[in-house]
Amino acid sequence: VARETGAAVYLVLLSSSASSRLQTLATETGGRTWDLRDTKQLDAIYDTIARELRSQYRLTFRTDARDRNQWRRVSVMTEIPNTKVRTTAGFFPR
Repeated sequence: VARETGAAVYLVLLSSSASSRLQTLATETGGRTWDLRDTKQLDAIYDTIARELRSQYRLTFRTDARDRNQWRRVSVMTEIPNTKVRTTAGFFPR
């Protein structure tokens, strides 16, 4: 569902046992994960999430894809040195 809607998933994990699968979910949607060790970390984590949500851009483009059920991979690059770009892993054509 997150892939289809384009929602970035941000997760604060209380247990690291599930973190591998959940980290994949967050990464593929352009979000992030945190392993919470102490509730004192929550304010900093929430500040980071808020800052990232405020600095997001949405890029749109047209595709001639005929199969609307096929997942398409995405890669975003920048020419600005030392810039970190995080994006969804792909999209379903609409």
